[in-house]
Amino acid sequence: MLSTKVTRIHGKTFVEVTLLSNIIGVDLGEWFLLAGLDKVSVHVEGIINATCQLRGSNVDISPINDGVQLGNDITVDQIIYFKVPLKWIKVKVATYVSGEISAYLVGE
Repeated sequence: MLSTKVTRIHGKTFVEVTLLSNIIGVDLGEWFLLAGLDKVSVHVEGIINATCQLRGSNVDISPINDGVQLGNDITVDQIIYFKVPLKWIKVKVATYVSGEISAYLVGE
């Protein structure tokens, strides 16, 4: 189950989600329903020798497949941000050699 926290700062509501936590191997990730969040950033960190992918889907219910890749492979720690309508998102560890990978989403 994904760890989710909702905070309100200066009249704005922010949703914080831990999409991956200290992963040490290949991992399919878990889908998170964005539920109308339209400004989103995803911080992926802990990559030493691995490939992660940001995956998305616009199906109505939790996807049963891998969705589609959003952007390029992630091979170094970075923050990805976007402002597009999207229903579901996850981070997948596609290949793994070393590292302890975490991914955090913040949305408004």
